[in-house]
This record gives sequence, C-alpha cells and structure tokens, in this order.
Amino acid sequence: FHEAGATRGSAVLMDPRNGDTLAMASFPDLDIGLFSPVISVEDWTALNQDPATPLINRAMSGMAPGSTFKLITALAADSAGLGDSEYLCTGFVNYGRGFPCWTVQKGLGGHGNIRLPEALMRSCNCYFYQLGNAAGPDRIAAVAQMFGIDDTTETGPFVHGRSDFMPTQKWWMTKNSGPWTEAKTANISIGQGEVLATPLQMTSVAAAIGNGGTVWRPRIVSHVRVNGVWTERPAVRRGHLTDLGSTPEGIAALQKDVRMIAAIQQGMRDTVNKPGGTARQAMLERFPIAGKTGTSQMWRHDQVTKKRQKDNHTWFVGYVPADAPRYAVAVVVANGHAGGAVSAPIARRILVRAVAAETAEPAEPQPLTPVKGGFGFLDQVRYAGED
Repeated sequence: FHEAGATRGSAVLMDPRNGDTLAMASFPDLDIGLFSPVISVEDWTALNQDPATPLINRAMSGMAPGSTFKLITALAADSAGLGDSEYLCTGFVNYGRGFPCWTVQKGLGGHGNIRLPEALMRSCNCYFYQLGNAAGPDRIAAVAQMFGIDDTTETGPFVHGRSDFMPTQKWWMTKNSGPWTEAKTANISIGQGEVLATPLQMTSVAAAIGNGGTVWRPRIVSHVRVNGVWTERPAVRRGHLTDLGSTPEGIAALQKDVRMIAAIQQGMRDTVNKPGGTARQAMLERFPIAGKTGTSQMWRHDQVTKKRQKDNHTWFVGYVPADAPRYAVAVVVANGHAGGAVSAPIARRILVRAVAAETAEPAEPQPLTPVKGGFGFLDQVRYAGED
C-alpha cells in the first residue's frame, strides 16, 4: 500500500470459503510500541491532533462505497427476478432532474441498451438508477443488511463505534423531509447519498458473489486461548443469497436459474479482463481476477486553508481466481483519481502475493515502518517490474 504512494485508506483480504479475515490494514498507521508500557501525553496528543487521523481503523469505518455498491443493487434485483433486465442509457435518467451517467462528465455519449454484465463492466450509472428503482429501496436495504451494513441485530466486535449506515424509507419518515422519491433510490443504487459501508463489509459482498452465494460473518479471530487451552471460533454462516428470494419469482430466479448470480460474476470478470472494463489495471495473465471499481464523492476540511477540499475515495473489490476463488479483497484509497487507476493495481498486487504465499517458504514476520498520513492527490498507481 505504502509502495504505491497511498497514505490514507485501507485494505482487507478474506477467504471466501469461510469468511476468515486473512489480513486487514488501515493507513496511516502508527507505532504500537508507543503504547508500551504507557504512551506519553505528548505522543497521545500528537496522534489525536494529526489531521490524517491515524487512530481510526479505516477497514472497519463506514464510507460511501460508490459504484462497488452496484453489486448489492444487482443482488437486490436478482432477488426480485429482475436480474436479466435491459435498460437504455442515453447519458441521463430524469427523476425530477437529470441523473447523469459518468460518461457525461467525460464528454461521451450513453451506453445504449445494456444488460447487467455489461452494465457492471462499464459501471453504467443510468442502468443502476433504473434497476434500483425497479427492485425498490426496501429490497436494496435488505440485501445490504444481510452483509451487516446497518444491521441493528448485529452483535460482537463490529458494533462498537460503528459508522456504517443504510438509508431506508422508514428512517426517512422520521426526518419529516417529505416523501421518499425515485431520485433518492437512484442515488443509493450507486452507493451515494447517505449510504456508508466498511471495506470489511464490501469484502464480504465480493466473497459471497465469488463463492456462489454463501454469506459468511467475517472471522477476525480464529482461535482464543483460555487457561492455556486453545479453542477455535467456528466460522459463522450468515445465510445464502437465495434466502433473499421473498417472492416466487425471486426464489425461482435465485435458486433455479443460476444465470442470475452468474451474470454478476461475469460482469465482475469482464470488468477486469475485457476491453472497456473499468479495472483493466487489475488484470493478470496467470489467473483471472474478477472485480468492481468505485469512486465515491467525498470532501474534507483542510486545516491549513480552512476550506472544503475534494477528497474522493477510490475503491476496488474483487476475488481470485475468478472461477474458484480463494481470496476476496477490498482496497480503498483516499484522494485518488479513480478506482481503476489507483485501487485496482494495489488489489492486484495483494492478490498476487497472497497466491504466491501458498507455495512460498514460511518467513519470519518483519516490522514495517509506520506510514505517515498525507493529503496528496494520487493520479495512478504503477509498480516497477510487475507483470
């Protein structure tokens, strides 16, 4: 992560076969030796006053997921039997005002008539505005909560200080801000608005899609020692994506017609490996990676200029190998250009090293120099000498 020049963000690596969290990192980090035996007042004050907030665990902090959330919208549509829908992208969809596709900002036209795999590959906003409204906000929220996003029944280490959030119609009614509109549904369908998800949660989304539908509760601690005896904490299965088929059509789509989940898998594979995909910089010749990019609109308050500064967060979530995944990953980088240019290459490097570690000789862990936070803009990531 630090070799890429990224100084704020996070990365999570998970086994999609059981939910084991194999690695989790948050940047900037800090020297935990400062706390042994007791941190000094000066060091504690410096950490708390650092504008890059190194004390925040970004891997478990809620942030706008951007277009990676389109995976959840696609799953919601699948549960309603709508996963095979085709929509027209002219560059805009009108919900009281024009909701644009990202192509408009690039001076390009719309994507035309498009179906789910290509819509994921090209990250077509207009497709997901319409798909999300067809599925409905309650169904989207139900899928999100299946992955723990704003799940009020959640217990354990993921609850304390949680900052994830999923806007619902019931919540909106408490604000007395008027009726829920198609515009709001369009916004949440692409992971914007009030939607907040953690990188750990979005890794779980990629893992479930990759493994064919099993949703695991992330297992961060696999064994605990009590009175000198080691006990394994079992993997916990939250459910299966077929559980979401609350209508006969949805059950049929998810249980009997495997083309639905397969369409999402194909879209993620094409995103990385097909010309026109938004994550081509994650592509590997040796084994196929499947993934989804995202760039969420974020802002920060600059302590020097005292002004509001653009601070977009770039995402990549995915898994490898695409046909029988052993690893799922999420990478988020703050103040990056785009998920495909910044986060995808970092995820690619993580996955390459994870696969290589399977056959490598065990090595002694080496301490890493803490990464100091910064606010520089990261246009793209390239690693020297990597194929």
